[in-house]
Amino acid sequence: MDAIPMYTKKLWHPQVPSFTRDFNSGWARHCSRTERPPRYFYIDFGLSRKCDPADGPPLELPVFGGDRTVPEFQEDGYDVPADPFRTDIYYLGNLIRTTFSKASIRTPTLRCMAYTNPEYLQEYRGFEFIEQLVADMVQSDPQKHPTIAEVETRFDAISRELSWWKLRTRLVYKDETVFERAVLSTVHFFRTAKFLAKRRPPIPTPFP
Repeated sequence: MDAIPMYTKKLWHPQVPSFTRDFNSGWARHCSRTERPPRYFYIDFGLSRKCDPADGPPLELPVFGGDRTVPEFQEDGYDVPADPFRTDIYYLGNLIRTTFSKASIRTPTLRCMAYTNPEYLQEYRGFEFIEQLVADMVQSDPQKHPTIAEVETRFDAISRELSWWKLRTRLVYKDETVFERAVLSTVHFFRTAKFLAKRRPPIPTPFP
């Protein structure tokens, strides 16, 4: 993530991000990602392979990365060639599923279960709109995975159907206490009012 646009004065220290780089100027003051959107980059291509589209759908032996839950790689599938593009769809879907569930699951046991159970995506309230797309991306049969073009098309269609209010709604844990909800909702209300006054779009787009 290139977070430089978020910092108005001095940059953060790599070891202690809350302080400035020189440690002499106090806290590293920064804006939110809604006000000054950062850019994100995929930088680790160490396990990548180059395929020629003219050769048709590729079949490659599994290359195990950080996510070891790929269904077609389990048991005897570890030495069976598979379509890496179909596998990438699973990786992306599982990334979404686990990212929006691990942070909200308070116990280690349930956090581990989140990697293999789609229903844990709903530990946050309000993510029903993407649940079906993610479920299709993490099906056990890789041939049933949508292509990346289909994922993009469906996600764009889903995004366009969401209201501006929905897009500005905060993430709400299902197990929030009444006190937590009151405090967080109040903070979110004033923050949203500030963004509306500044005419900030609900979906941040990095500046060119």
